[in-house]
This record gives sequence, C-alpha cells and structure tokens, in this order.
Amino acid sequence: MNHHWILKSFWAGSLGVLSFLASGCNAPPADAPTEPASETTEAVDSPDAADPAADQITVNSANVEQYQQLVDSHQGKVVLVDFWATWCPPCKMQFPHTVKLSHAHKDDGLAVISVSFDDPEAKEDVLAFLRKQNADFENLMSEFGSGVDSPEKFDIAGGAVPFYKLYDRSGKLRHEFLGDPEGIEGTESIDTIDARVAELLAESSSN
Repeated sequence: MNHHWILKSFWAGSLGVLSFLASGCNAPPADAPTEPASETTEAVDSPDAADPAADQITVNSANVEQYQQLVDSHQGKVVLVDFWATWCPPCKMQFPHTVKLSHAHKDDGLAVISVSFDDPEAKEDVLAFLRKQNADFENLMSEFGSGVDSPEKFDIAGGAVPFYKLYDRSGKLRHEFLGDPEGIEGTESIDTIDARVAELLAESSSN
C-alpha cells in the first residue's frame, strides 16, 4: 500500500476556504486496528450539531448496477458521489465538506450519495461515522469491500479514495475529482468541486 501525504489548502468556494492534510488511500493497512467510531474529524471541519434524527440514517450494500440505478433515479438533479472508507484518514477529514455541500444545496437540486469501500464486517463503524456526521443522504457500501475489486468495479481513476463523481441533471457524468490535490490525468483538482457543483446546478436538465 502506498500512502502519500500533502499539505494543501483547497475547496475555496461557496463554503469558504478549508485547509486539510490530503492524500489518496489505495487500501487499508493489513495490521491497522479499527479506529473507534467516535474518533472523527471535528477539529478539521465539524458538521452541524448532532441531529436527533441521525439514528434514521442508514447504509446499504450495493453492487455497481444498484449504484447506477440509484444515480439514475435522481435524473433532474445534480448528483455528487463521495467514495470513501473509514480506514482512510483523508476520506474522514474531507467527508464533512460533502455533508455541508448536501445541506447547503439540497433545496437547489443537489443529491448526494456516499459509497464506502469498507468490508461488510465494518458496517457498524461505517454507520456510526455517518450518523455522527449527520450524513442524511443515501449511503451505500460496496459489496466488494476494501479490496482492489471496489475501485475497479466502480471505475475509480487511479484506484485511490477519497474520490468524487459529479453527474449533471440529465444523469451524465461530467466531472471526477481525486481527493489528492495533485490529481491524476482524467480528474480535476479538488479545488474546483464547489464551483463545479454550482455550475451544474445552474444548468437546466435539457443541457
């Protein structure tokens, strides 16, 4: 497994400038203990105060076909998908921003989906994290778990998370972002994610 850590300020947009220690995670450490679900990223970017309705947040296993059906069900809306995992510290650091985007633009026509690349036995840890973050949108877990099949099946450029896909109102994939500020060919800088969301929200579904 290769981890690279880069300090960079990014996500200057509608929600302000956020500074994070960003990296891409290719796979969980084989000998790494599972972090307690209570250890989140509040010092980096805290979500809103815990919502009493958080216990209604759920997460469901899904394959690629089920994932695509969910994306397609939101035609007429802009869809942002956050691919992440509890074993990936940068994913957990950046996840609160995804929640804030959802809360800020839900009424504007933004639908958010999260897809965890955790193993099935980590479902309770995934669910605890999602509830603590008030991730009150649709949450999935890849049925392929934390192995190489998840990034391959879900077509994650470079194979590392955090990774984001952004679909327009017609359901067309328009932008992909790697949660590493250096990026790779075929993906955009994470700096642009807020602006891209705003641009697609401003478009009509006929474009």
